[in-house]
Amino acid sequence: MINSLTVRTPEDVLALIPMTLGFAPQESLILLSLRGPDSFHARITLPDLSVPNSGPPTEFVQALVGPVLQHGLIEVILVAITSRPGAGESCVLAVGRALESHGVLVRDSLLADGQHWWPLSVDHGRGSARRYDLSDHPFHAAAVLRGKVIHASREEMEQTLSPDPQRMEVVDAKLASRVDSIQNTAQVALEHWSLALVAECTARRRVPTPEEVARLLLALRDLRIRDAALVRLTRADARDQVDFWRHVATSAPPEVRAAPAALTGFAAWLNGDGALAWAAVKVAEQAESGYSLAVLLTDALEHAINPSVWDDLRTQGLPAQPA
Repeated sequence: MINSLTVRTPEDVLALIPMTLGFAPQESLILLSLRGPDSFHARITLPDLSVPNSGPPTEFVQALVGPVLQHGLIEVILVAITSRPGAGESCVLAVGRALESHGVLVRDSLLADGQHWWPLSVDHGRGSARRYDLSDHPFHAAAVLRGKVIHASREEMEQTLSPDPQRMEVVDAKLASRVDSIQNTAQVALEHWSLALVAECTARRRVPTPEEVARLLLALRDLRIRDAALVRLTRADARDQVDFWRHVATSAPPEVRAAPAALTGFAAWLNGDGALAWAAVKVAEQAESGYSLAVLLTDALEHAINPSVWDDLRTQGLPAQPA
């Protein structure tokens, strides 16, 4: 059972992947964990193997093997989804051999191109093709019931972080009118208001008004308020926090976009949505290169740190971050 759904067939595995990632991957190798102390799923873009007889580079293999060993996984499934069957097969088998050399059981290995799937094995290579169609798979209905949005591609998912020009224009006008009042508001009062707004909007799933967004963006320039919002992120409400902070980020002019984008990324990471977290990091870095919260999240993503560690970090307190 993965993500509370019982997986029995290769078609189940293929249907589960978009639910796990939040989008339908292309030209990718996906790893799904089955047993181990931590749950860990990963996707990596397949390398260019256009050079004849070339195998996947060592760094590609280690990008998956390293986190698997770090998380202490015991059993995994490997799936390559690609229009280049030869490249997909080569990558799956290379990663599979490396994992098994470390004592990790590769329960199943699959190759798929969107219409057919093939079983793979280290000893026998690619098996016979089997046609599949996931359009009416029951996992899709499960995703709808859970409110899970599955995007057609990674690019479509990343576009959910694109600025909304109309909202941004309204918020930008509000920012200018709020500067003086923010400067005359005590930090404690402003922090209390900011945290109350986030809590109320996420609890009720309410979209903040442009006036509220503008005031919050100005408040987040104070790193104490930004970090106070950060430590109140929890895995229990991560999905609602993603929706809230994404709305704020896509409403924000570039000069104040880094904080809400980074908070969107942290919430996405806590929600197990690594692809969205990476996309949010990119937005934050574009707004402000070297933004401390984006750097911290990048480190967590690059080292495949399990979001479960956040519970301890929140209670222990975060180290002070530079501006």
